[in-house]
Amino acid sequence: MFRIFIKEIIQNFRNKRSFMMMIAFPILLMLILGTVFNRQFSGSSAGRPASSVLYYSETEGKLTGGFLTFAPELKKLNITVRKTDNMETALKKLADGEYSAIVRIDDNSQVITLFKNDKQNITASMIEGLLSAFIHRFNLISGLASSDPEDAGRLPGSNPGHEDLIEVVSINRGERAGAMDYYGISMLTLIIMYSINTGLAGTSREKYSKTSDRILLSPIKPLGLFISKVTGSLAVAILQTAIVIIFSITVLKVDYGDDLPTVLLILLTQIIMCVSAGVSIGFISKNPDTGNGITNILIPLLIFLGGGYYPLERIGSSFLIKISSVSPLRWINNTIFDVIYRQDYGNVGITLLICLLTGGIFLFFAMIRAHKMEKM
Repeated sequence: MFRIFIKEIIQNFRNKRSFMMMIAFPILLMLILGTVFNRQFSGSSAGRPASSVLYYSETEGKLTGGFLTFAPELKKLNITVRKTDNMETALKKLADGEYSAIVRIDDNSQVITLFKNDKQNITASMIEGLLSAFIHRFNLISGLASSDPEDAGRLPGSNPGHEDLIEVVSINRGERAGAMDYYGISMLTLIIMYSINTGLAGTSREKYSKTSDRILLSPIKPLGLFISKVTGSLAVAILQTAIVIIFSITVLKVDYGDDLPTVLLILLTQIIMCVSAGVSIGFISKNPDTGNGITNILIPLLIFLGGGYYPLERIGSSFLIKISSVSPLRWINNTIFDVIYRQDYGNVGITLLICLLTGGIFLFFAMIRAHKMEKM
C-alpha cells in the first residue's frame, strides 16, 4: 500500500503540466479578477453594486424616525431604502432576490426585526452590521436622554441628519471583502473542485496503461489499492492548495480572517470530498472515458450552481437560487465568508457534514466495487 501511495504522488509530480496548472490557474484568476473588479468592491459608492432595502412600519414613532435619519447613511453606500405597506408581498420579493433585506419596525414594542436574503450573502451581512450599529447607537441615545438629556444631545447621531450616526460602516470585523479577498476565496474553492480530476487520473492511468490487472494480481487487495489511491491523490491536492494559499496570503494579501484554522478545516473537507469522488468515479467506471464524461458534466454543474463562475443572484432566477443549495460549493463559499467577515459559525457544522457525507457516499459505492473485485 505504501509503495502505491508513493507511486501516486510521484506520478502526479511527473505530470508537471497538470500539477502546475492546479497552482498557476487559481493564482492567475485571483490576480486578474481581483484587479479588474477592484473598483466594484472598493469603498466608493460609485463602484458598488446597487442594493435595495425595504422597511415596514405601521406607526411612525421615535424608532422609525431614528431609522429614517439613519437611511441616508445607507444611500452613501449605494443602498436604497424604500417603504412597503404589504409585508407578505415584500417577503416574496425578498425570497426572489429582488431585495437584499427587509427591516420591520415596531414602535410600540421598540423592536426592529431584520429579514435578510442569505443568497446575497455579502450585501446582507453588511446591512446586518449597519443595522446593529444603528440599534446600539439608538439605545445609547435613548438611555441617556431619559437620565441626562444634555449628555445625549452631545452624542454624535443624537440630532436628526447628523452624519456621524454610523462612524465605520462594516460587518462585524470592521472591514468588508475587497475584490482580491472575494476572488481569492472563490477561485480557491473553485479550483479545489477540480481535485476530482486529480483523484480520477490516478485510476485512469492504470486503466489506460493496462497495469490495473497486474497490480490486482499482486498481494495487494483491491481495497488496499483503493485506499492508496485516495491518500496519494489527497496528499497531492493538499500540497497544491497549500501553495496557492501561501502565495495568496503573502503576495496577493488575501484576507482569510482571524480564524484561519476553521477556514483551513472547511477547505480540507472539501479536498477530501473532491478527491474521494474522483477516485470513486474512476474505480466504479468500467472505462476511463466514462469517468471523464461524468466529471466533465459534474464539475462545471456544481461550480455553476455554487456561484463559482458568476453570482446566481445577479442572473435574477429564483429557480436557480433555490436549487443552488444542492451544490456543496455554495455552502462552502457562504460558510467561509460568514466565518471571515461575521464570525458566524452557524453553518460550519452542516458544511463539514455535507462535504464529509458526500465524500463518504462516493467511498461507500467504491468500496462495494472493491469487495466485488476481491471475489472475482
